[in-house]
Amino acid sequence: MFRIILDQRKRREIDPTLEVLRLCIAETENGESKDEYTKARLKEIYEFFSEVEMLYNDIRQFPVSTIRGVVKTRGVVKKFLSMRKKG
Repeated sequence: MFRIILDQRKRREIDPTLEVLRLCIAETENGESKDEYTKARLKEIYEFFSEVEMLYNDIRQFPVSTIRGVVKTRGVVKKFLSMRKKG
């Protein structure tokens, strides 16, 4: 069930977002726009969503038992990341 939900969310949300960002980036590169800030931000956002897609592809390949184990350790990861922020 988790994989089905994950697949559908990616199909409905991530894939269209990546496509729109690709089109926007192409438009800023082909147009006469001198707005470098917008170009840079679009590329940053696109890179972030591309990384999310790569994470999705990685998670998609894990066995359910591994995903379950990762979910159970989220408190440890959260605590570790909180400690890194303070230090």
